[in-house]
Amino acid sequence: KVIFEDETMLNNTKYTQPSIFLISAIILNILGLEYTLEKSPSIVAGHSLGEWTATLAGGALTFDDALDLIFYRAKFMDAAAPKGFGGMTALIGPPKLENKYSFYNMVKETLEEENKEVYIANFNAYNQIVISGKLKDLEDIEEVFRKKRVRRIIRLNVSGPFHTPFMKEAADNLRDIMEKRDFKDAFIPIVSNVDASLTAFEMDIKNKLYKQIFSPVNWVKVVEKIKEMGINLLFEIGPKNVLKNLVKKIAPEIEVINIERVKDLEKIGPIIEKINKGE
Repeated sequence: KVIFEDETMLNNTKYTQPSIFLISAIILNILGLEYTLEKSPSIVAGHSLGEWTATLAGGALTFDDALDLIFYRAKFMDAAAPKGFGGMTALIGPPKLENKYSFYNMVKETLEEENKEVYIANFNAYNQIVISGKLKDLEDIEEVFRKKRVRRIIRLNVSGPFHTPFMKEAADNLRDIMEKRDFKDAFIPIVSNVDASLTAFEMDIKNKLYKQIFSPVNWVKVVEKIKEMGINLLFEIGPKNVLKNLVKKIAPEIEVINIERVKDLEKIGPIIEKINKGE
């Protein structure tokens, strides 16, 4: 129904999350069936919901358990954000910054000064930050940033104030369900959204997935960690190529191959062959 009858339902996180995960998991499965890497990837990572796909890819969860938990994650997050309660806004700063963190620091200081219930939700790139909070407070803060001449202010088409303390109850409810599911140690380390640490132990993985629901996604730190490890090739699996563009802004020397559709797998063969040959 979501796909064929009413696509607007995808704006509701209750339907968005399982749909995106399913697409990513299907592509990941086909990739594993079609191609064999002689050496496991160094890391896996994902942005927000994508960290669950990374957890699946890292071997810490089965597909059935991951999909089941994402269903509950979406359900609890939707319940924590009644219609009209909150939202999210992207702030786009200038292409050239005084220093890497100048735009982030300005946004952080402004939110602290205004003392509204609005928080940094995503640190996506040095000049791209998403803020999240109560709708009225968000509107007031947007006006403050207009006066500060922030280059672009874009209200996002989402159904709630995600990655904020407003999601703590949803996270607590999900943790109760997670305790009943069979997590394993990951055979590929996962770079955490919360603090960019490498996570492989079962308890750590569960704890980071719990915390990321009400914590900011620090994608800049994730990419900086990947760069620090000397990794120079990433495969982005799932709809659109948002992460490819973000990585380019943070660490342009890292190559990102986007696999959005099954037909995109055709370009993977020669690359996998080179990797297996050690080239």
